[in-house]
Amino acid sequence: MFHHTFWENNLSCYLQDLYVEETARGHGAARALIEEVAQSARERNASKLYWQTRNNNITARALYDKIASHNGFIRYDYKLE
Repeated sequence: MFHHTFWENNLSCYLQDLYVEETARGHGAARALIEEVAQSARERNASKLYWQTRNNNITARALYDKIASHNGFIRYDYKLE
């Protein structure tokens, strides 16, 4: 999802969902998918690509820690109902 932010006057790319079928895990599929999204972000001149994951998603975070940097943010959801 491409969007502008209040703090930056540049386009950002948010990778909202990344799911790799269990049988394909460990074979580079997730990295390839992220690289494809990154290429799309570069083509649109986005200033950043970012995503979220649960802190206990150890498998995904092992990959993410190799290819990206954790910025220290924790997300909060405020229920509107």
